Amino acid sequence: MAALRNKTQPWEAERLEDRGGQDSENVMLKVAEVARLLGVHPNTVRIWTDSGVLKSYRIGPRKDRRVPISAIRSMLELT
Repeated sequence: MAALRNKTQPWEAERLEDRGGQDSENVMLKVAEVARLLGVHPNTVRIWTDSGVLKSYRIGPRKDRRVPISAIRSMLELT
């Protein structure tokens, strides 16, 4: 979480770490949350998920995207 903490405000990093008592590897973030963490536009996150740069899952009838924190870490390690 240290890499993510550097990209967010302290209260946002704490909120993500405390999300429902889940193991941090199992936490799924919305596109807007990922964009805020990485300092990019939400459409950039959508492009990354469509092109396979960032792994995501489609959920619900609206097919909303959810990105696991582990996928964000993996992407950051490659850059």
